[in-house]
Amino acid sequence: SDVEKVILCSGKLYYDLDKAREDDPALGKNTAIIRVEQLYPFPSIQLVPYLNGYINLKRVIWAQEEPKNMGAWHTTSPRIRELLDQLGLGKMELEYVGRTERASPATGSPKAHQREQMEIIQKCFSS
Repeated sequence: SDVEKVILCSGKLYYDLDKAREDDPALGKNTAIIRVEQLYPFPSIQLVPYLNGYINLKRVIWAQEEPKNMGAWHTTSPRIRELLDQLGLGKMELEYVGRTERASPATGSPKAHQREQMEIIQKCFSS
């Protein structure tokens, strides 16, 4: 498999990432997007065959729309790191892509929200 990067995400963001890649097939050519909808208990066993199947894997990203101090990052990141350790990928850094920490989940501006959403998508697919 040519996959070098896996993006783990949940919710609507999966569809935004998938659409971005559909609109530009060169985008994320070596990237797999895995939708994780069951956050607790974390589906480690179900993720094993996917992560083990990517022999050229170099990067694992958790992506979310919510700010870093909200959403699933704080509950999923320890479980993903544990899974990477179990698969012998413990030296690989788990990356976070999403909004920075903030007091409010929303920007209050549809334009700012859309801009931030596009930035998240671009960061997910960047090298």
